[in-house]
Amino acid sequence: MQLSDTTTITDKGYLLLPYRIRRALNLKPRQAVQILVTKEKKIELEPMMTLEEVFRFFKPPKKMITRAGMKQERKLAQELMAKNALSE
Repeated sequence: MQLSDTTTITDKGYLLLPYRIRRALNLKPRQAVQILVTKEKKIELEPMMTLEEVFRFFKPPKKMITRAGMKQERKLAQELMAKNALSE
């Protein structure tokens, strides 16, 4: 994909990305963007992942574990470790 547009740097150094560019890169308001200056003195922008995109990778547990359940799991793990230690 190659897309070109023109913009101006303000007195405060702000750079407004035209709507077509933001839409093509699927940029959201307040989203972080990494800026890279190449050896050829060209600027590359790479959208950073939003928090929503990051947390999409984490799935909640299918069931909640209670304290009693944790104690039971710990006891089973200790028994398994002891069993493995005896067999060695």
